Amino acid sequence: MIKQYSGFITDDFRKVSIHSPDPLWVSAYFNSSKSSGVIVAINPSADSISLDVTLPEGMKTRGAYQTDKNLNCESVSADSPIPGRAVRTILYSANQSE
Repeated sequence: MIKQYSGFITDDFRKVSIHSPDPLWVSAYFNSSKSSGVIVAINPSADSISLDVTLPEGMKTRGAYQTDKNLNCESVSADSPIPGRAVRTILYSANQSE
């Protein structure tokens, strides 16, 4: 589970306030320039739970990684329900012209 934090949150990130719906434990972090962020959601329950994330204006999801009984910090869809006893890390950053 530590990898879900240490693999994505660096010294440049600071914790910010975020709503954490029961029973999930959700925390969020922004880098100092506020150009990218990380959301970590822990589902301590046995049930699969959906997490609706509204990103700050101008931000886009860049990926999601999950640790559970079958996965070890592996890429998953950010929009899929979070399985019971799983940790999901969602990465997002400023939407830049490509």
